[in-house]
Amino acid sequence: MEKQERRQKLLENLIYLIIWVVILVSPLLEHKYNGETINWNDIFRAWKMIAPFFILFLINNYVLIPFLLIRKKSWLYLLFSLLTVCLIFALNPFVKLKRPGGMEKHPPREFMMNRPPKEERTAQASYAPTDVADAGDDLSYGKLHPDSYPGTRSECCH
Repeated sequence: MEKQERRQKLLENLIYLIIWVVILVSPLLEHKYNGETINWNDIFRAWKMIAPFFILFLINNYVLIPFLLIRKKSWLYLLFSLLTVCLIFALNPFVKLKRPGGMEKHPPREFMMNRPPKEERTAQASYAPTDVADAGDDLSYGKLHPDSYPGTRSECCH
């Protein structure tokens, strides 16, 4: 029975190895498939992004499961799993609470509508329709006062 368990454990680890090799080689294959030259900075960046998941896998598979889950300590397993995930991602420099590239201030240009520059909008701010029916006549940006849209401050507070 022990020989069969060892063989099963070996097969399981071989499957894990194959899966992780495919995951780690995929950035290289992507560059080759796209016909690009290999940019090692991109490859290392991809590997750095994969590394926390690999570490989580190792800790879970070789520490937490054998010492806690198999020994029927489910609550401790859950607690340590959550702590491990939080710790790994808290220490990961690729996990940021704000959007990359300063997008927390403005949406990307592709999402911006064709609007006149801010100076033109403020110069045209003197035109403010008196009711919502007037606002429906001209819905293009820059021709309506910003507070004249339905549900905005000027409509609800006057």
